[in-house]
Amino acid sequence: MIAANGILTSRGGKTSHAAVVARGMGKTCVCGAGQLDVDTLILAETDDDRQHALAALEVLQTGDFAEILQAMDGLPVTIRTIDPPLHEFLPDLTDLSVKVALEGDKATVKERRILAEVRRMHEQNPILGLRGVRLDLVIPGLFGMQVRAIAHAAAQLKKAGKASTCSWASSASPRSRRSTAQASGGWLRSRSAKVARHARAS
Repeated sequence: MIAANGILTSRGGKTSHAAVVARGMGKTCVCGAGQLDVDTLILAETDDDRQHALAALEVLQTGDFAEILQAMDGLPVTIRTIDPPLHEFLPDLTDLSVKVALEGDKATVKERRILAEVRRMHEQNPILGLRGVRLDLVIPGLFGMQVRAIAHAAAQLKKAGKASTCSWASSASPRSRRSTAQASGGWLRSRSAKVARHARAS
């Protein structure tokens, strides 16, 4: 807690030990985050829902990338795009199954829906499953959103007088080529070229 900038716990409240200690140390503390509702890109049922979620994420990603590039002050930066197993963003299968079973008829529609999604996405070995470029292909627009966010962040820094040039790299696998092609549609090449031209002109 001493080294942390802030404290986050899955259980507790404003009078919990973590909250009291953090308050005494002058640190931000959020207790009981485990009770937050899950309503994310993962649960999008329609293309419109997914696009809405991606648009919201793009704003956040652009801000994050801009801060990274600014902190690096012109030094080379490698950004790893979102690629983790989706189950990491959802409740534990066993815990949620037990919770819904114990609640019986009192379990909410949303809880049952989330449980169904958790079961659908459950993998014996998530590290070798739906992640990386495979995740980008299953969720259309995910990789493209991140590419736009990186380019927009670089353009923002350039406009502010900070040196920033983007170049793109991916593996030569068919899946990677397909993912890159879906993300770009010509936009990636044109945007990268525009950012590069601005950098050379400075």
